[in-house]
Amino acid sequence: MSELELETRAKQGVVIESGVRIPLGKLADKIGVSPELGFWWRHFIEENEMLDWGFSGYIYSNARAFDYRDTGASNKAKPIGMGGMTAFRLTKIYNLGRGKYKTDLEWVSTFGYSFFMYEDEYRPFNEVRPEDEDSRVRGLSAPVVGQGVRFTIENLGLYVNYNYSPYGKFSSHVEDDFGSHSLNLGIIYKP
Repeated sequence: MSELELETRAKQGVVIESGVRIPLGKLADKIGVSPELGFWWRHFIEENEMLDWGFSGYIYSNARAFDYRDTGASNKAKPIGMGGMTAFRLTKIYNLGRGKYKTDLEWVSTFGYSFFMYEDEYRPFNEVRPEDEDSRVRGLSAPVVGQGVRFTIENLGLYVNYNYSPYGKFSSHVEDDFGSHSLNLGIIYKP
């Protein structure tokens, strides 16, 4: 086993991300910059490649109403609670130096499923499950793809990821250009 493979195997385990989700484009019309927390479980693939799987969630800040269609009528709905994703990430690790501190650059590709929760005040009576009538919370969902980088020194680092979740393409309730783009950035910790 090479030294690089041994070091990569040592990086298996939990990865914790704490930062902010920054909505871009039309998504920024619905929510503001929001706090985010993610938990990822990391597994060795080969030499300098890892597979991370897990989830991240963000709590909406500065939520604003958006147009929503249901049963032919157009209404206003408001983001409520949180949004997030469950996904897997393919990570390539580049060793930058092994001086006093181990430093790495990681190239991260994300593939998964995202959700965006909102409140629908005009939700019609649920004939299938009448007990759900009181709940006005609904969700949009879509595949998510993303690309990012992480810079780590030992077990601590910084990350930035771009995410694309085309909610409007996977729902007949919102416009196609509902908002799909976001950045998340923050601190990464590997206990």
